Amino acid sequence: MQGRKEYTGKQITCFQLSSRVPKHNFYRRLKETLDLTAPAARLYL
Repeated sequence: MQGRKEYTGKQITCFQLSSRVPKHNFYRRLKETLDLTAPAARLYL
């Protein structure tokens, strides 16, 4: 025979990672500068 389990509620936090990255971040600026559409298109041929 099993005992009763006590369940505790968990808080779920939803957020966008891009909103947490600073505007002056190197990789954000690099993404704005580079055009990666052509190399990405070749990946899905």
